[in-house]
Amino acid sequence: MNQIAYAFEKMFNCNFGSIYDQQEKVFSRKSLNRTKALDFLRSLIIRRDKGDSSKQDEK
Repeated sequence: MNQIAYAFEKMFNCNFGSIYDQQEKVFSRKSLNRTKALDFLRSLIIRRDKGDSSKQDEK
């Protein structure tokens, strides 16, 4: 993570300070629902799969 932060600091001519402190600040802002995005993607896949299977049944 330090290497990525260093690369961004050089590209954008800025300074993050301690990247781990910055990461902690982001994570402490609000509680994270880490599976929310995964649940959303799973529901899209399921809906698409159901749509594809109904089209195959029609053939």
